Formats: sequence, C-alpha cells, structure tokens
Amino acid sequence: MRNSQDTIFERMEATLQIRNEGKEIWNPHDHDLFVEKIKMVERKHPQKRTGVKIGIIYARPGQTQPKDMFQNGMEGGAEVSDAFWTFMKGMGNKIDLTTWKGYRGDMGAEGVTYHEKWQHDVNVIYHVSPLLNSEEHRRLVGNDVAIIFFYDNPDGVIPPPQFDPSEIAGLGTVPQVFAVVQPVTGSTYRVAFFNNVNVKHYGPQLPAYPIMLPQLKELVLAKMYNGLVMTTYCPPLNRLYFIPRNETLISIVDEFPPESRKNRQARIKSGTIRVKRSRGALNAPLTSKRHSRAHDDTETIKGDFWMSQNNSKKLDESKQGTRSYLTIQGNNLVVLDYKTRSPLQTFPILQVGKCGLKTPKTLLFEVKDGASRSLILFKCSSATSLGRFHTNLNTTITSLYSQSQ
Repeated sequence: MRNSQDTIFERMEATLQIRNEGKEIWNPHDHDLFVEKIKMVERKHPQKRTGVKIGIIYARPGQTQPKDMFQNGMEGGAEVSDAFWTFMKGMGNKIDLTTWKGYRGDMGAEGVTYHEKWQHDVNVIYHVSPLLNSEEHRRLVGNDVAIIFFYDNPDGVIPPPQFDPSEIAGLGTVPQVFAVVQPVTGSTYRVAFFNNVNVKHYGPQLPAYPIMLPQLKELVLAKMYNGLVMTTYCPPLNRLYFIPRNETLISIVDEFPPESRKNRQARIKSGTIRVKRSRGALNAPLTSKRHSRAHDDTETIKGDFWMSQNNSKKLDESKQGTRSYLTIQGNNLVVLDYKTRSPLQTFPILQVGKCGLKTPKTLLFEVKDGASRSLILFKCSSATSLGRFHTNLNTTITSLYSQSQ
C-alpha cells in the first residue's frame, strides 16, 4: 500500500503542474520533516488571532476631529457621560494593569483598562481614550487597526445626531476598520461600520433596528475581529503578514533543495524512495526514456513467488519461494528475472473471482499454465511499491469481469 502522505503530495504535485505550466515543481522526499516545517510556518505566522487590540474613542455631538475627541475626559475637556461607562461595562471587565497577568495589548504596568475573553480563546484589550494620556493616544490608539467610536447623544435628541467620518484621517494610516456605536435609549443602541477602501467585504451583516447591549457586544466584536483578519490580506497592512511569511517559506525551500538525479537513483536502488514520480526532484522534465524507467519502477514489484502444478489448488509455502519481479501486461501476469528483469514466463490471468488481494503485501492469482490451471502466490518485499501495481490489477480485474459478462 502507498503511504497516505505520499498520495497527498503526489496529488498536490499534479495539481500544481497543471496550474503552473512551465514552472519547476518539486516534491521533497523527506515528508515528515517538511510537514513539521510547514506547521512551524503557521505557528510563527498564524492567521488566527488570539490577542486583539481595539481602540475606543468617546465623541460628543459635533466633534469630527480626533484631536478634539481625545480631549474628552482629560483636564480642560468635556466630561464623559455615564452612558459611555455603561457601554464599556457591557463590552468587557475593568482590570488593574498593576496586578494583571494576562494579555496586555501593548499597555504598560500601570493604570486601568477593559478586557474581554471572547469566543473562549480570543483576548480583547480595549485602548479606552478617556483612560489614556496624550502620549498613549498616539502610541496605542493611533496604532490600532480597529477603532470603535462611541458617538454620544447626552441630550437624547430625536433623531440622534449623525456621525461625520470625513476627518478621521487625522488618526493616521494604521486604523483600517471602524465601528460607530450610539445610544438610542437607556438600553438600546444603533451601530454602523465602515472601513478603508482597500479592505474587502467582511461579515456579519448589520441589523436594521436598535439592539440591546449583549447583542451589540457580540456583533461589534465579531465584525471587528473579521475586519482585523481581512486587513491581513489587503494593502497596506498585508505586507506585515506576507513578507515575513514569505521569508520563512523561502528558508524552508532552501532547506529542501531539488534532488539531483544521481541521489534520486541511489535512493531508488536502495529501496528507500517514498515518492515514485517527482519531476522537479530530477531537475528536468522527464524524457520518454526516463519516463519509461520511472513508469517501470512504479509498476514492477519485487518479492518471492510460489506456484502450484497440474491443476493443484495447494501451495507449499514451507519451501523457499523464487525471488523475482512481477508485472502486469494487459490481462497477463509476467514473471521477470530478478537480476536482468528480462521476461521468464507469461501467464494469462483467469476469470473474476479467481484472483485477488489476500493481504497488502501478498497477491494470489489463478492463471492458465499451458493446458492446466495453477495458483501463483506472490509476496512483495515492500508494501510501498504496490500502489500503481494495484491500480493495474484493478484494471485487469475490471477487464476480466467485462469479458465474463
């Protein structure tokens, strides 16, 4: 039987050859180590995020400039309403950074902030602008990819004032995805989302009506998380993901260079080869002559065979079997000389139900030997060389079945 990992790699190679015609495609023979290296890429450059930083900016009606919004809650600025702190309590838990041992999201060891353990394994740290100083506004919120604006309506104006996003470029080039939350009543909120033009669409969809705080939290965090993931694949932030990841992949390619023809043939001879066809590993496309050789290697198996005589249905496996090679040509079984691989005997395989697979490494045939019928038992010395042979055998069985109908 062929190693399942070999089969997967061969399928990948065949697909890549079709999609990348004219390019060199090679298949590393040390699959186990190669797979571990690929797993390392995912650990080093994960697509899944377990730590998320979200900036929270408190804005009052009429404020459009981020610098004015950052003054809210600071000395000389407007006070922050109770509605904002109610919103923050619904979005996470207040933590003291001096004793906090978990994910910090670039925050220091002093002060307080809010944290949420979302979806069991995602740590969300909020950079809350009224809790930060001017330097932290620049260093933390200015470098947050996801920003939530809490657009207050302290006077309860109906309809609520509209948020104007025309001036948010003052936050810099890093912020990419945005949410605007606005209280409608004491317990319901309306929400809207927008993003930079380079960021592709991401879900979930918005509700068409105001929602309660628990539902708002799940919606906003899901939308912000998906937006953060999407920015990984969209300019300008995709370079922060693809360039380091590409460098790691290049280093892996350098570790597994295309195999020379000499080394490959040595492994074929020693029986340690695991992948039977790998165009790139030979450093050149297969010529008809080389293709024939590779084809023979995958369709010819070596081992020991026993044969009954004169219509006998018994095989004496106590005696030493004859070391030889075996192959299938059409509906015939061909025994080859072990040293020269020249044909010694050819036996027509008989009807369906008289041949089949006993174990992965043992084959049983009923063949026509002159005017009589004989059994041939063949024990293959390596299960890994049976892949294409089994395919040909199944084709032969199908052909025999068709002839018997």
